[in-house]
Amino acid sequence: MHSGHGESAGRITLVAVVLIAAYYVGRFHDCTRMFFALDDFWVLRDAADVHIHSVGDLGQLFRFGHNGFTLYRPLTTVTYFYVLRLLFGYDASGYHAVQLLAHVANALLVYGIARRLSASALAGLAVSLVYAAAPGHIGSIYPLCNFVMTGTTTAVFLMIYVWLRTAGIWRAVSCTVLQTIGLLASEHALAGPLLLSAMAIFRRPRESRQRVVAQLAGSYAVSGAYVAAKLYYFTAMHPLTPEAAYAVRIDSVSWLRAIGRYAAASVNALSLLALGESMSLALGVAIAVLTAVACWRALLRGEERWNLVALGCLVFVIGLLPVLPLARHFYAHYIGIAALGTALLMLGSCRLLTQHWRGVAMGIATALIGLELVTAGRATRTEATFQLYRESAAWSARWVYHATHVGADVHTVLVPRNVMTTYVFDLGHAQQLFATGVPSMIQWYELLDPPSVTPGTVVLSDPPDAIPAGGPLPGWQRRWEWLR
Repeated sequence: MHSGHGESAGRITLVAVVLIAAYYVGRFHDCTRMFFALDDFWVLRDAADVHIHSVGDLGQLFRFGHNGFTLYRPLTTVTYFYVLRLLFGYDASGYHAVQLLAHVANALLVYGIARRLSASALAGLAVSLVYAAAPGHIGSIYPLCNFVMTGTTTAVFLMIYVWLRTAGIWRAVSCTVLQTIGLLASEHALAGPLLLSAMAIFRRPRESRQRVVAQLAGSYAVSGAYVAAKLYYFTAMHPLTPEAAYAVRIDSVSWLRAIGRYAAASVNALSLLALGESMSLALGVAIAVLTAVACWRALLRGEERWNLVALGCLVFVIGLLPVLPLARHFYAHYIGIAALGTALLMLGSCRLLTQHWRGVAMGIATALIGLELVTAGRATRTEATFQLYRESAAWSARWVYHATHVGADVHTVLVPRNVMTTYVFDLGHAQQLFATGVPSMIQWYELLDPPSVTPGTVVLSDPPDAIPAGGPLPGWQRRWEWLR
């Protein structure tokens, strides 16, 4: 009996790997034909400044970039892009392929987590498919700079998986190490120890409080030190004004509205409804009420059938805690961790309502995937970050192509100053990274005062000319053609 069950679970695991990989590659493979855009250029530049020739040079990977400690994310910006440069040079196709595979890995970790929590491979598959279908993920699939969210999610999911699979000193050490890695990926990892606490409270059989506290001490200590350093930086060294991009606002109404908006970004059926401000607030209130009711029923009344519902709600809210206070920031791809909670909530609701919860959950997952296919990805392809990135990547490729494909006698390229060219040539120094020969010197001009052409100079117009038909994007290499 046990052997047969193991064989069945093994087959479902194989199906999970195939389905998840096929879904991501089938839906988002076109990313490998896109160029870099926007913040991609400044992380490319920061990584280009790293030159490692000995062990001592590894410290370059952890120095502050031009954003200082405000956006100190050395593993997901400098280190990640340094490794990709070693592998692919500046062929954007390779970068995008790796980023897509990272999302596949995250969905497979969700499968492993849900399988452990539900003791069902089929339920784990349903949860992983619901997670994969969340439309907000597209904002961190295409923009390479948003590996900040993807990479942090990987670290946090690994920590949860290790917590569920191990015990004793190895669990404590592994989770502390992974929490440190997560915080070096981004501040989103602050949710990690809180998520493990929620797992410990609602997972059955429940472990002793003393053991859980001892095994989480290291993770909380690392997070506490990180928070203290950030608070000191933002109070004593770099105070934030209310108008700053990362200004914090304590406003329960705006937080609830944001929760509703992130919930819609986690389920394509809700995204397609295009909820307004009032409906987003109502959805946020409903989630808050459901969280309170589920925790009350599970903890105070001891109704274990509510455990998975409470855990799903808590994972969703806790996963958003690092971004809810940001008054000027809402990006759908911030659901990277939180969308696990949405998928677990779906499973827990099925378990609460019917004895056939595994099959019903699988039916819901299939319906969401089918909705994505039937609507040609309208819920994802209309996501604001994706739209901005796609258009910006196309224009960036034009600017870089014409600035680097100049004659041997050209020494200066005159470029009109606008938002796009500032990202590409000022912040990113693309004229050096993508140079096909000796890098041309970039000089700026104002559109209202166009310069005259002189020997040795090229003047680029706004908008730039299209790349010649059939021409490769800047940086493309023939050996990576199979990726496209």
